Amino acid sequence: HSVAASFRNPALGSVDTVAAERALNGEADERLIADYNGNPVLSSYTPVKIDDLTWALLAEIDEAEVNAPIRALLWAVAGVAAVIAVVIVLVAIFVARQIALPLQKGVSFAELVASQDLSTRLEINQGDEIGDLAGSLNSMTESLGEIIQEVNQGVETLSSSATEMNSISDQMTEGAEHTVAKSSTVAAAAEEMNSNMESVAAAMEEA
Repeated sequence: HSVAASFRNPALGSVDTVAAERALNGEADERLIADYNGNPVLSSYTPVKIDDLTWALLAEIDEAEVNAPIRALLWAVAGVAAVIAVVIVLVAIFVARQIALPLQKGVSFAELVASQDLSTRLEINQGDEIGDLAGSLNSMTESLGEIIQEVNQGVETLSSSATEMNSISDQMTEGAEHTVAKSSTVAAAAEEMNSNMESVAAAMEEA
């Protein structure tokens, strides 16, 4: 596409494009056009007058070359987005496990406590709110165990006292029966003395 080739064979050697035609017609602009090879190019053109001749000044770059950095940037952004998405998914799974596993342990712990097993402990060693909750539940279970133990001791003490009081009551009942028997004996003796006194009084009256 040299000047000599263009003059020898204008049909093949000339740059007959929209940009060249418009520049030779005195227009200046930037457009996406097809170059003399039929390839899409970004073309910037302007007319240049030298004496009586109008020349066309063109600066062109292939569209693929212009878009190459954009494609590279898009691929880079897509790669970074994919990495971020993977990281977010992994973090979400980790956080979900950090929450779900303690909840499962908490459910099992609650079921054991509901079945009156106060010796169980919630094994969660975390330095967050869930760990604090696990510690509070363990403390509550220990306190409940101590309260129930104290209640059992109180019940045993009451049972022992009731047994002792029952024994004392039996002894008092036996003593009361013995006293009643003594009273009956005394009453019989009093009646006998009364009869004797009447006999003595009759004898004295006769005397």
